[in-house]
Amino acid sequence: DLWLPDGNIVIVAEGFCFRVYRGILEWYSVVFKDMFQTPQPEDSEKIEGCAVVRLWDEPADLGCLLGHLFCQPYYNQRLEFEELAVLIRLAHKYQMDSVLEPALQHLKETFPERFAN
Repeated sequence: DLWLPDGNIVIVAEGFCFRVYRGILEWYSVVFKDMFQTPQPEDSEKIEGCAVVRLWDEPADLGCLLGHLFCQPYYNQRLEFEELAVLIRLAHKYQMDSVLEPALQHLKETFPERFAN
């Protein structure tokens, strides 16, 4: 799991926790920005002093997206189709245009629309 010791938000998916930076998620995602602007009750869930956001995504998929945001941008890497599909799907879902557009371009460059006869 992605756990940044100085992260300030914990994302939980099916029991898997990811401690990351709220500001980075807000920077990339309109959905997260809107979500984080909603006031939370004082007694809302916290892990190690960080607010918790529970998501319904598969932990492996979320880990893939967060890993690319925080650890290893994919722009100069060759990705397997499955990983690229996860990035495209979640970038679309969370309105991360700066992730979605390069991912779609990477898809077009890596996997041709037509195969040779």
